[in-house]
Amino acid sequence: MPCLSQDTPGAHQIRRLTLAPIAPDPGTLPVLPRIYSQEDQVDEVLASLPPPWPQAAQVQAPHSQEEAKEEQTAMVPQAIPLRRCRFCMVLQPLRARHCRECRRCVRRYDHHCPWMENCVGERNHPLFVAYLALQLAVLLWGLYLAWSGLHFFQPWGLWLRSSGLLFATFLLLSLFSLVAGLLLASHLYLVASNTTTWEFMSSHRIAYLRQRPGNPFDRGLTRNVAHFFCGWPSGSWETLWVEEEEKEGRSQAV
Repeated sequence: MPCLSQDTPGAHQIRRLTLAPIAPDPGTLPVLPRIYSQEDQVDEVLASLPPPWPQAAQVQAPHSQEEAKEEQTAMVPQAIPLRRCRFCMVLQPLRARHCRECRRCVRRYDHHCPWMENCVGERNHPLFVAYLALQLAVLLWGLYLAWSGLHFFQPWGLWLRSSGLLFATFLLLSLFSLVAGLLLASHLYLVASNTTTWEFMSSHRIAYLRQRPGNPFDRGLTRNVAHFFCGWPSGSWETLWVEEEEKEGRSQAV
């Protein structure tokens, strides 16, 4: 039987059948068509000119452009810096990121899993954690079966011929169990602190995390776990960000 590599069609189908329950829509944002208004085209042309043309043009810009920007940010507190994705052309909400592999912006982006061929985001992150726990349980069960089949009260040569393959399987299962255990432990830590892999590793590059030393979305262990697995208490990340900012302002005033 040939080996099923990543590029083998059979391996692709096996992964899809195995990982289908944990690979739904991770929370992708809609992709807007690349259609620019006349004002956007004027802005792009003026931005390419050397100073002082862009500054002078901004003074004479029509009021409709300012009104459009106000409409875009009307639902979001003004203190939160939002940016437009240059691939999807949408305003990214807090904790969203564009995935180059999926070519979509994902809400509460954690990471892109090459084995699932999908992103881990707001909608399927709890299923991913449950999948890791299930895989670790299966690996530990296989590790126990492999260890129970090893008998060391035999001569070395006879034992190697009879149990060498089983011992190699035991070592391989031990390695996989270690990797799955570390992955599960790291994700449980992220769940407990209400952060993501992307935010944990790239906090120095994220604007809304550089502005404050702590995590603005951390509401305590109990609330973090309840919100992650049950969606309670519900609330937008923008609201939590502003609430944390107000608390800091009150503490500084006191």
